[in-house]
Amino acid sequence: MLSMEQLSDKQEDQYARLNEAMVNLFKLDNLLKNEYLIRKFEPDPINPNYYLLRYESVQRENSIKSQYVQNENNDRRQYHQILTSILLKHHLKLWEFDQPNLCIRPYFPSERKRVQIKLQATDSPKLQELIQQEGNFQLDEQQNHANISQVKLYVTAQNEESAQKLFAFLRSKKEEYRIDSVMMQNIDYLDDFQKQLNQKKLDMLQQRQAEYYRHDPQPQEFRKPKGRGYDDFRRGNNRQQYVQKQSDYQLVPKKHRGGDDDK
Repeated sequence: MLSMEQLSDKQEDQYARLNEAMVNLFKLDNLLKNEYLIRKFEPDPINPNYYLLRYESVQRENSIKSQYVQNENNDRRQYHQILTSILLKHHLKLWEFDQPNLCIRPYFPSERKRVQIKLQATDSPKLQELIQQEGNFQLDEQQNHANISQVKLYVTAQNEESAQKLFAFLRSKKEEYRIDSVMMQNIDYLDDFQKQLNQKKLDMLQQRQAEYYRHDPQPQEFRKPKGRGYDDFRRGNNRQQYVQKQSDYQLVPKKHRGGDDDK
C-alpha cells in the first residue's frame, strides 16, 4: 500500500481512489468481514429487521479515509464533497444513500440464477453428478417434507444466463431422471446479508459477554455495591459491630475479660 507521501493529491486522483475503495468496501463479503462496520451497523427505523450505516461511520473507516490526502490544498470539506458525489453516483446500484438523514443502506439486487429441482431421493446422486459435468455450480440438497421420498435440489449458477441454460437442460432430462419439477428462483442477497449480519452482531455480543465474565466471574448479585451509599452502609455496619462487641464485652465477668490484669 502506498504511503500518504506517495499518494497524489490531485482531485481526480483522490476521487478515483475513494471511488474504488467505496465500491470494494460495499461488496457483500467485505462488509461481513469488517468488524468496525459490523459494530457500527444499527437498526433501520424504517425496517427494524434490517440495518443501516451512518455516513460518519463510513467516512471514518480506515480503508476509506486512508485514500484521501489532506493538506493545504485539500481540506476536510472537499473530502466530504467527494464522498457525497460517489454515494450519489452509485445510489440504488451498490447502496441506498439517504442524503437528508445522512445514512447508507446496503443494496444488493436479487438475481434469478438458482434452479430448484424436486426428484426422487434415490435419483439425486446421479443427477448431481450430471450437473457438475455441465459446469461450475453450487449444489444444496434438502429433504422435501411434503414427500419424504423426494428431495429438493438447489443449484446456484454463476450468473443468470448460465442458470437459464441449466434450467432448459434439466427440463429435457425430466423423464430420464424422474424429475418431478424444475423451476427458476431469485436469490435475495439483501435478505441473506441482513441475516448474516444479525448473526455476526450476536456472535460479537456473546464474545464480549464471555470475555467480561472471564475477567469478572463473580455473579452480579454477590458483587459489593460501590459509591457513597455503600460507604455509608459500611460505616454504619462497622459502628453496629462495634456497639455489639462493647455490649458483649460488658456481659463477660470482669475477671475473664482480656486486656485487664486482676488486682
